[in-house]
Amino acid sequence: MIIKFPEEATLIKRMEDACDEIDHFYHQLGRCMEVQQRLEQFIEDAETSLNSSIKRYAGIVGAANVPVRYLEYSTNVEVSINEEGEFIFLYKEEEESEQPSSET
Repeated sequence: MIIKFPEEATLIKRMEDACDEIDHFYHQLGRCMEVQQRLEQFIEDAETSLNSSIKRYAGIVGAANVPVRYLEYSTNVEVSINEEGEFIFLYKEEEESEQPSSET
């Protein structure tokens, strides 16, 4: 008579528990990624609104008078330094390549 050693059942239980835990973590990771995507969309919408406001504001007070705080999150502002070491802020329009193409 062969007596089955109980270790096989213990190993199976351990593997089943590990798979259940991994499934749970992957599910949680998926939820985190969904939240991240929504946050990224909120940020993109806010940046688009900010870009529009900066453009209007710069038209009123002049580009040199736009506070740096407003430029920090703008996706349409390029910063460079001229030969005198001064910061130059250039407002760039959204490039056509960033816009959806209607061509197929």
